[in-house]
Amino acid sequence: MTDYKEKIADYWNWRSTTYHEEFSDLIKEEMEVWKKTLSEYIPEGKTIRAAEIGTGPGVLALALADLGHSSTGVDLSEEMIKKAAKRAEELGIDAKFMQGDAENLSLDDGAYDLVISKYLMWTLPHPEKFLEECRRILSPGGTLVLIDGVWFNEADKEPEPDSETYFEECYQDIKEALPLCKGNTADKVTEIAAEHGFSDASWQSLSDYDKFLREHSSQEDYAASYPAPPYIISARKPC
Repeated sequence: MTDYKEKIADYWNWRSTTYHEEFSDLIKEEMEVWKKTLSEYIPEGKTIRAAEIGTGPGVLALALADLGHSSTGVDLSEEMIKKAAKRAEELGIDAKFMQGDAENLSLDDGAYDLVISKYLMWTLPHPEKFLEECRRILSPGGTLVLIDGVWFNEADKEPEPDSETYFEECYQDIKEALPLCKGNTADKVTEIAAEHGFSDASWQSLSDYDKFLREHSSQEDYAASYPAPPYIISARKPC
């Protein structure tokens, strides 16, 4: 399993540069979309402690910090964390970023009112361990928000030899060990969250973010990246 994590980290370290460049000139507009979306899960007038696990470019963690909340972003990729921290500094936003494993977090029990992830679940060898960690670090009554999508509608199709990418090089031996790499529908992930001790689990389409993506992507790029619109799941840790 350690070898799997090393390969996953290698890929996202390599991918960090292009990942951070996506919509980089629209960062403030994207943050406004996420502020509106995430505010629905935060009690009005309350300042919360939030953690974004699998933070990548850190956009959600930055949006929450810019709203005045205590915000920490965690990612397995050291390069993702470095770039997210640099972006926070450039924007003058007080958000904390740290390297860590979503399935074994170095975060305190009950320390967060909101735990979020974006496009993370499909990458995990043991998503149930991640959910257990989320439940551990959430305060009683705290909110879990999972943002994801169905990415590999042709996941069983082997790439042609001359079109093999670095993604395939890193993931070709890992995919079968990732339970949510294929078929990670909103209904399926919502059910898994409920099975692992979360209450009031439900989902909806990310209509505002999907609109942002469509407006700022070519039809070809959108179709290639999003076989289906992304979704957002929310659930609570019982008091």
